[in-house]
Amino acid sequence: MTGGSTLERPCEALSALYPIPRQTNVHLGRLYVTDECFTAEDARVRPGGAAWLRDATEASDRALGVVPATAEWA
Repeated sequence: MTGGSTLERPCEALSALYPIPRQTNVHLGRLYVTDECFTAEDARVRPGGAAWLRDATEASDRALGVVPATAEWA
């Protein structure tokens, strides 16, 4: 994964330690709304930020051929 967009940077940073397939990226995006710690931190920075990040991550992955509804943790 390359490109350096705002949505790609966290995934690229994690990929340096552990390969992150696109399907896994969908699940990481969902963590922002399902994990209270992520949600609280995102809300502190910007209310609604966690949901925006999840939705934007899924849209980005969808544009790259991933179907979020059927994405499996890989």
